Amino acid sequence: MKHIKRVFLIVLLSVITCSFGCGNTVSSVSENASSTNISLPDAVIKLNYYVWGDELPYATSAANAFNALHNDILVSVFSLSNTSYETLLDQTLNDSSVTVDLFGTKGMASTIQFVQKKKSLDITDKVKDSIKDGSLNVSAYGTMFNSILYQNRYYSLPSRSTCWELYYNKDLFDQAGLSYPEQMTWSEYCILAKKLTTGNGTAKKWGGYWVNWIPNFIALQHGSYLTDDDLSYTRQSLELMNQLYAIDCSHVSYQAMANAPDPSHDVYQMFEAGKIAMVPQGEWMINELLGSNTSVDWDIAPMPIDQGEEAGTTVGQYQFVNIAASCAHPAEAFEFMKFLCGKEGATIYAQNAILPAYLDDNISNDYLKATVKESARIFLAARKYVEQPPVSGYQECIEAFTKQSDLYFNGKQTLDETIEHFDSLRRTYYQ
Repeated sequence: MKHIKRVFLIVLLSVITCSFGCGNTVSSVSENASSTNISLPDAVIKLNYYVWGDELPYATSAANAFNALHNDILVSVFSLSNTSYETLLDQTLNDSSVTVDLFGTKGMASTIQFVQKKKSLDITDKVKDSIKDGSLNVSAYGTMFNSILYQNRYYSLPSRSTCWELYYNKDLFDQAGLSYPEQMTWSEYCILAKKLTTGNGTAKKWGGYWVNWIPNFIALQHGSYLTDDDLSYTRQSLELMNQLYAIDCSHVSYQAMANAPDPSHDVYQMFEAGKIAMVPQGEWMINELLGSNTSVDWDIAPMPIDQGEEAGTTVGQYQFVNIAASCAHPAEAFEFMKFLCGKEGATIYAQNAILPAYLDDNISNDYLKATVKESARIFLAARKYVEQPPVSGYQECIEAFTKQSDLYFNGKQTLDETIEHFDSLRRTYYQ
């Protein structure tokens, strides 16, 4: 089996301020809403951009800013549920009664899936021409931009850059008489989480809440992927998570997370309620916390690492914008894509406490102001391994691994069986 080259990527940062004139504006729209009630001239080109629910507020702000500059183009933003977004998007793209011009994807693996299904437009020539004429400054995306080519072609541009770090409740640390976390190892994290787990029933306070979204996280911190010949780090990652869930019982259990009324947001709700001391989570949690009514005094520390790993090592990836292969106006769609993924869109995202892919000093400053946390600098200085390599079959590997991990965490198979079954399954997806 082919071994993915391990590329260590450090995020670069940037920013710009912009002003907007008069033009078309639209409100946020959901998956079943009409795009706009505005009466428009026939000459106006209408573009529909689909995103998952959490993206809707800032994607709409960016669309309105773009519309304000263009009297001949109107971009409307539609959202699909966060849960099963890719499945819902696939169904929407296959529905001939629905017009989809642009759509977001949550990473390189799902982006490749849509390319293979011939749902995503090849924008290679547009990207190269824009680099040549200076309308697209790819250096502002940092070195991770090198990882978005698929079979030497461009099919998307990055809008956001994700980065995992450690959120913590200062109040619970104060109550326990413990120092706030700094860079620590995973072993130290496990010990600390047990110390912070107290009480029973409704009075229970958990040391941590580790979402089940990336069961191979520890492996990724070593640059080890699901397609690697050696799955030792992947095994270690599963073992550590199971220790936290079921052995130490210092974290909300795997079963409790799965059975929560709102699984995708349960981690935020429990942290905001003061029930959780530490949460390994992405940069998007800042936006969530700032928009909540929580009284929790929270802050951010580096992700724990294995002994011997370089401080600040974590995991992240881009979130992407794609032009649908069926788009009737690809030139105009690409103009919006460049706006959203360029300086103007990045400024809007940063001012909403969302970390954009495009960064410079001004945008970085806007981001830090919006987050109101000096510790948010950690996202700008992090050393990140790319979460998903640009190879065929990786999304299928993720899905197979997630199913096998679920069986392990629920006690339905051993760790050895989990690794063995996954190793057999992945060979059908990636050669």
